[in-house]
Amino acid sequence: KIIDVIGQIGFDPGTEWGSGSISTADNTIRRKTEVGIGDSVGTDVFVPSLEWDGFAIDTFDGLGSAVLPVELTSFTAKSTKAGVMLNWTTATEVNNYGFQVESRKDKGESEWEKVGFVEGHGNSNSPKEYSFFDNSGATSYRLKQVDFNGNYEYSDVVTVSSVLTKTELYQNSPNPFNPSTKISFSLAETGRVNVSVYNVIGQKVAELVNQTMESGIHNVDFNASNLTSGLYIYRLETPNYSKTMKMLLIK
Repeated sequence: KIIDVIGQIGFDPGTEWGSGSISTADNTIRRKTEVGIGDSVGTDVFVPSLEWDGFAIDTFDGLGSAVLPVELTSFTAKSTKAGVMLNWTTATEVNNYGFQVESRKDKGESEWEKVGFVEGHGNSNSPKEYSFFDNSGATSYRLKQVDFNGNYEYSDVVTVSSVLTKTELYQNSPNPFNPSTKISFSLAETGRVNVSVYNVIGQKVAELVNQTMESGIHNVDFNASNLTSGLYIYRLETPNYSKTMKMLLIK
């Protein structure tokens, strides 16, 4: 596989490629800083001025300034009541198409799954900050940094910084709401779960969850477009836990 070519394979240019100060004869040529990938097509026409800057012969100062690897300086995962917030920072970037965010729900038994993508800054020699929110219930994450030419590299794996130790029902958000809101809850262990909504006289108006769910953070959406304004009660039930909370629908 050809990674890079200087010149043109199978073609004799005579004494030099290019002309003047941007030629291959008695000059120092250096790739332009905005060019992030090599020339992998060795048979195409080679015109130095398109991708190269020219300097006096044996000019070494600044050598390597065009090489800006995607240098990841930090990558963290922190759990919240609604999910997991991922944050990472790069010191420098070159040819960075972006980051594919991948997760798995155990310490190594399941396959990695793509949960999102965050665009990169292309070329940069200054720190850049990124973030991504995930509510899939995963506990481990990694980044797949992808170049514009399709090359990629994986980051180290990070795990959620604070492990859930209890089952808990949280206040819906937004509240008050119209007509939809999100109900979040955490599960300390895998088991049967029921989440239902009732009116103020105790009539069930919606059953949002009635199934076995894995431990972790979960979110369900409640759409009340067919209900009238007023106070409603939602309830989380598991074999070892039961809790109700109130929410207000205003139309």
